[in-house]
Amino acid sequence: MESFTSANSRIALSLFFLPLAFLFFTPVAFAAPDITAPFIGLSGDLVLNRTITFSGDVWNRGEGMTTANSYALVRIGGPAQITNRGNYVTVAGIYAYTSSNNGSLSGNSFEVFDISAPTAPERVTGEGADPSPYGDIVVVGDEAYVATRGGLSPLQVFVLSSLPSSLLSEGGVNISEDVGTGVTYKAPYLYVSGFSGRAIQIYDVAADPLSPAFQGSAVSTLTNTLARTIAVKDNYAYVLGNRSIGGGFLEVFDVAYPIDTQSVTQFTFPESFDAAVIAGDYLYAGHFQSTGFSVFDISTRTAPLRIAVVSSGAPWAGELQVSGNYLYIGGDPEGAVYDISDPGTPVEVSHYAVLNSAGDSGKFVTPSYLYHASDALNIYEPHTFARFCLSDEEYNDAARDACLHSAAGRVGSDIDAGVLDLSESTTVGTTWTAALGVHTVYFCADVRDGRGFDGVAEGANEGGASNCTSTTFVVSIGALFGNPSSCVIAIGESTCTVGMSWATTDALDPKLVNRKTGVTLSTEANSPAPFSVLVSSPTTIFDLRNGDNILDTEVIAGTCALGSEWDGEICAPATLWTTLEADPPGGAPPLLTTVTASATGTAVDVLSITNWTISYATPASDIASIAFDSTHGVLYAGSGSYGIIYRCDTVTLCDESSDWTVTYDAHGSGNEFSSFIFDVQSGALYAGTSPGGNIYRCSTAVTLCDADEDWVRVARLDDSAIDSLILDGTNGVFYAGTGEHGKIYRCAIATNCAMEESWVLAFDTPESVIAVLVFDSTHGIIYAGTRSNGIIYRCNPAFTACDESGDWMIAYDTAEAEIDSLAFNATDGLLFAGSGANGIIYRCDTSTSCRNGASDWRVSYDTPSGTVNSLVFDSAGGVVYAGTGGSGGDHGIIYRCDHRTPGNCNDAGDWTLSEGIEEIVIRSLAVDTMNGPLYAGSATNGIIYRSGGNDTADYHFWWNCSSTTNDVSVAESICGVLPPPLAGSCVENSFGTRCTATTTAQMSVSHNYPSVGTYTAKVIVEARSAINAEARTTIVLTLIPVLSVTPSHWDFGSVYLGDSETRSFTVENIGQVGSFLEGRASLSGLLPAYFTCTAGCGAYPDPGISVDVPRTVTIRFSPGQTTGLIGPVNTRFTGTNTTPPSSLDLPVFGTGVLPIVGSGLDFGSVVVTRSKNLVLTVVNRGSTAFSDTLVLPFPGIYTCVPDCNLTVPARSGGADGTEEITIHFAPTQVRDYNGNAYLENHPLPNGPLFPFTGTGIVGTFKFKDQ
Repeated sequence: MESFTSANSRIALSLFFLPLAFLFFTPVAFAAPDITAPFIGLSGDLVLNRTITFSGDVWNRGEGMTTANSYALVRIGGPAQITNRGNYVTVAGIYAYTSSNNGSLSGNSFEVFDISAPTAPERVTGEGADPSPYGDIVVVGDEAYVATRGGLSPLQVFVLSSLPSSLLSEGGVNISEDVGTGVTYKAPYLYVSGFSGRAIQIYDVAADPLSPAFQGSAVSTLTNTLARTIAVKDNYAYVLGNRSIGGGFLEVFDVAYPIDTQSVTQFTFPESFDAAVIAGDYLYAGHFQSTGFSVFDISTRTAPLRIAVVSSGAPWAGELQVSGNYLYIGGDPEGAVYDISDPGTPVEVSHYAVLNSAGDSGKFVTPSYLYHASDALNIYEPHTFARFCLSDEEYNDAARDACLHSAAGRVGSDIDAGVLDLSESTTVGTTWTAALGVHTVYFCADVRDGRGFDGVAEGANEGGASNCTSTTFVVSIGALFGNPSSCVIAIGESTCTVGMSWATTDALDPKLVNRKTGVTLSTEANSPAPFSVLVSSPTTIFDLRNGDNILDTEVIAGTCALGSEWDGEICAPATLWTTLEADPPGGAPPLLTTVTASATGTAVDVLSITNWTISYATPASDIASIAFDSTHGVLYAGSGSYGIIYRCDTVTLCDESSDWTVTYDAHGSGNEFSSFIFDVQSGALYAGTSPGGNIYRCSTAVTLCDADEDWVRVARLDDSAIDSLILDGTNGVFYAGTGEHGKIYRCAIATNCAMEESWVLAFDTPESVIAVLVFDSTHGIIYAGTRSNGIIYRCNPAFTACDESGDWMIAYDTAEAEIDSLAFNATDGLLFAGSGANGIIYRCDTSTSCRNGASDWRVSYDTPSGTVNSLVFDSAGGVVYAGTGGSGGDHGIIYRCDHRTPGNCNDAGDWTLSEGIEEIVIRSLAVDTMNGPLYAGSATNGIIYRSGGNDTADYHFWWNCSSTTNDVSVAESICGVLPPPLAGSCVENSFGTRCTATTTAQMSVSHNYPSVGTYTAKVIVEARSAINAEARTTIVLTLIPVLSVTPSHWDFGSVYLGDSETRSFTVENIGQVGSFLEGRASLSGLLPAYFTCTAGCGAYPDPGISVDVPRTVTIRFSPGQTTGLIGPVNTRFTGTNTTPPSSLDLPVFGTGVLPIVGSGLDFGSVVVTRSKNLVLTVVNRGSTAFSDTLVLPFPGIYTCVPDCNLTVPARSGGADGTEEITIHFAPTQVRDYNGNAYLENHPLPNGPLFPFTGTGIVGTFKFKDQ
């Protein structure tokens, strides 16, 4: 029986859901919580012995629950042990403070607890190992005041400001009288009840909190009084206690003026008093050393009137507190709650258990919690309770009320529904094992405790009208049988027929339903005679139901007849598809060409589902694991019951029991060999056991591994099972996954893994079982599947050593409880995972990294089976196999998916059924990669099954056959007869080659084509009754030209602006004689306007360039700028019929320069104010006239006469063109005038310079007579 609570939630009921008696109330404000149970639901099949889940909603339609309006208390925190017992407790902030009145105990009398986490109170510190008893506690600011009786420090002061690091004791208030246990605070005074002499003492703590100042006191006017408690209302103090002569007293003191405190009235009673609290005009006094309490009306402050005495059934009222309309008693052995809405008639409404109690105890109430101290501190909270009850009859009010008020028909225990605020709800539930017949389930909820006290605040809801709801249901049983359990669908048909028989009990709405179509086939309650039903492929599931409840299920397999395949609608005739590729597909003769045929299609799927035979019916009941030694061709099988390893050398074919021998016998130890791994490099075989956690090793390099002494235990890990072993072949590391504790161990192959210390813990997962490990050999990543929470973990050794927990990450948290199997398809990089609860096969393309959960993973196939126990990938055949089956009537079916299906095993339609095994559980699978057969281990009968291996097919290759026929005889009549080969070989003649191989193989044959021509290579593939597959490919042989161009580039050098130069490329065909080079020549790139093709560009003339006749391509360079190097510009030459087509880009480039040459002028020394003229000659070496303007230095000093415009004629007749221009020099200062003239449109750095020099000097005078 299991119960649950889900706060503020609603349970999703998927299988069967009855939202009966559902009432959604609009919340209404009440004076107290108003708990209702408006909803009940059922989930699960209502079938005998099935688990049924009852769920219900609990609503609070009134006020939120607090200690002031709710009384059903549940302990949520503690016990936190108290060193010296807690008779008194108070709460301030995040701390609770307790004190002990038993001075005979050793230890701290005042203790402090951290209550910041109410569910986990924790003792912080303690003080006061005073032999005197401690009493009431009052916290004012940062100080705690604790009353004591006896000794010289009757009022203890503790400093709280340093908590939690320390608690400081400031000692006590020293007076000659001892004091009682009672102390209370009414600003600014502390009132302390006297124990023997003074009945009351008053202290001022406002001025100096650490040193309370005595303000006044008074003695009792009664004799033999022992004051134990005190309460203050307005200007009056009420002192209560016991008398040494028996009984108790109540004395009222006027405390308006503390210095003149006076006794006003006194009363004696048969009961003595130990605790007191005032609420409104009422004083509640707890009886001392007896049960019960008294209620006094103090509306007349000086004349208290006792109006109630409650004693029967009440606990010892060691402490009292009022919250709202409730009086809380901290007693022993139970605490109690009383409704004091009418103070004269208190009504007990709740008890709560007091843990670790052995005497009077203390309590303190806040709006949310009650704190109770005795031998330990416990914290209580007001809670709502709910329960489910069952009766075996229709609904009636009496049964409903019995559920609300008693334990009649209770399903499990009461369920704690927690604290509910206004309009808050919670969902609770429990489970029940279904029994036959009619049942009514009642769901009731209320504010109530374990003793069944109803909430008086419910008002109109009393009696259960809205505190309960119910629904009536019927539990039935049925059995369904198919005869036979499978049938064969004829070619071209969609169904086959079997007979179904069934019987039911208590089924009111029986029906036989085809689950896939949802069609009801029969509504008979019983059908002893077979009822004919139609079955489709691969399976049809039939449900025997009562209403929507599944009583029993039968899975009938529909298998297509040999030579046909299910196409989604019918069993269509099997066909093959084939492709044919040539490498190379063309070239120059002679050419050796290889043609490769690949066969696939439905024929491969059908024909690979061959008959299974029993390889070995072992004495064991379970074959837990199978491994294949691919080096020596040996199979090993581990038993799951007797601790035996069986061995078979595949040269015997391993197709009968006598082929197998026992290689290791643990002699009934009970260990199963649950895992194997074979290391091809070292030749070592490792076997893991369960239980025991042993790893055995056998070296096939030095022994045959056929005797006990060949096997050595190399490790015993601290777990009960080695459920999986894998090898990271990239990094040379073994990994072992364990059961029981969910750990992953690793061992580096370099250590030889032959000693226990070589195996170290790599990952201590939070899971309970590591069911399977797999290695992604493409990306070098390790994956681990768990059997506790259905999680797939991942570790990448490329970035980490995978030797600690932080290296592993969750790749996919599936919705399953178990991941029992993993397999990696290295051909396509696909990872498959099989679930152990719902029989789902997941698929992930590892190119996605498979680490992003559902975004990378998808359901490949939701099998009809309950468990996918094993997965294996046959790399030779390209097929994934899944072994299934489990308890509950599952069938041990092997499913298969060819990786060449259109979706590459992406959805259910890609998977087919492998027939021929009548087992409940297929636990293990292994592939004989040398010979092809698949081996399967049974977990129910200990049988090792063997498939027939891959079917063979005939491949007919013709070197040159253009016929489109897929009929071999027709093709042979046209293209030539091919010789028959031996099995598994090929035979060639002049027409082609014929081979036999498996249907999953790629067949390649080669032929030397000697001469030019176009050939059609052809293949026809035959496989049993499948429709033949046919394919052709074209092979073209021609004379091949080869493109050659010289030189590799042209540099035109410097060319004058306005001039041009030409250069030529030679294009040649240097290929086979008789070939013609086709293509073209053209210019491309930047600045093509300065480069032009003047000859040979465009397409080469038909028929092309022959071997002995080259072609010239001429390029002209006419620079249009003088800014440096122009180009490169590519001259592109192509050969469009070369093999492969060719293209050459050869660069051309050059530099444009100005054709103008200038000289300088030296004017020498010229007297200032005088001038001098010289002629500047400008030379043009280009072939075109040149015009520009001369720019002179020192404008005004140097001037042109008449102007500076130039027009220089072109070079002619071998002579350069020239123009003269007069330059006038007129200095105005005594100085040098040196500078360069230049051309306005061709400045530096690309234009010429004309240097001018001249100096202005002072004139020299000469007289005639000198």
